[in-house]
Amino acid sequence: SGIWGLDEILAGGFSREHMFLVEGDPGTGKTTIALQFLMEGAKAGEKCLYITLSETERELRLGAASHGWSLDERIVVFELLPPESLLDSEQQQSLLYSSDLELGETTKQIFAAVDRVQPSRVVLDSLSEIRLLAQSSLRYRRQILAIKHYFANLGATVLLLDDMTSDVGDKTLLDALLRIEPDLLIASTHARSGLARFLFGSVAEGVARNLRAPTLLLPLGGPQLADASTGALRLARLLLPVSNARDAQTAVDAAVTFARLARCDDPELVL
Repeated sequence: SGIWGLDEILAGGFSREHMFLVEGDPGTGKTTIALQFLMEGAKAGEKCLYITLSETERELRLGAASHGWSLDERIVVFELLPPESLLDSEQQQSLLYSSDLELGETTKQIFAAVDRVQPSRVVLDSLSEIRLLAQSSLRYRRQILAIKHYFANLGATVLLLDDMTSDVGDKTLLDALLRIEPDLLIASTHARSGLARFLFGSVAEGVARNLRAPTLLLPLGGPQLADASTGALRLARLLLPVSNARDAQTAVDAAVTFARLARCDDPELVL
């Protein structure tokens, strides 16, 4: 690893041709560890690649210089910039931007940079940006699995950095709910759209997709399901969208059962 003390703890350092996750809050030294790992490889004559989705190359070199280090030609820094549409104020609310396309393009550029450099050591900084593009835990895990398989075939030693600043609520809440196995999840949501949805995502929606349980999402600031002071439910009218291609009776029965369990007094069911 190039880090005195850590190599002793790891009985020699990071195992070659394996992938490792370095996780921690911002400012805890993940980038410092990554730079030392690459500089140790460069010292041994290995090709090294630092892929950054969070910091610019200039910021990385200034950070290294603050420690008295210099990144030589054996360490290639690949700076993956955000799409221009995010930086263009006239297009920030446009529906033309697709996180699905950008996630695929980001991964494609990462693989292309690795193919071009053919490094022995790689740092990917950071996973939080990939998680933001994925927008759901399922898509994020699939993307990480694809990256893992790619690097396994490459034969490089890889450090993945994660600053834990995005989707923490998603992971924590989902883990708890999977243990509880609720019959119904009721959650509030910001109901964001456009650029705000891309930047911040939705913890509630991500949890709902992965929980696979009936879910009721309530927009923040809108009419609430229950009275805050008494806890009494405020269900008077249930709107039930029904497709002509399916049996409506199943949906009606489910709505009636929900109303009965919620102890609604003579609710009106609107199809």
